[in-house]
Amino acid sequence: MKFITQMERYERIINLTKRQATGTPAELAQRLNISESTLFEHIKVLKSRGAEINYCPCRRSYLLYNEFTIAFGCSNTELAKIKGGHSFFSSLRKNRSRVVYVCGAFD
Repeated sequence: MKFITQMERYERIINLTKRQATGTPAELAQRLNISESTLFEHIKVLKSRGAEINYCPCRRSYLLYNEFTIAFGCSNTELAKIKGGHSFFSSLRKNRSRVVYVCGAFD
């Protein structure tokens, strides 16, 4: 799956939970054009990153119980752990390659 598409789904899930407008898991999965099992995996990832999301059967919606912003990226510490070092990045610059690193987004 394309990374951008997945990030858009995470953002959409968060926005809908903030508005308490997700509908049932089946409805939300259909809205996102994914299976329910994929939806549950997306919610699991968001929870692992600190989102307090739970389904409320009375409101028929997932709810977000804390302030949460999607922040997928690398800290300076994580960047230092990337193998390859200076010579690797220098060779990329010489070849005019474009590389985007995403650390800590998935376990």
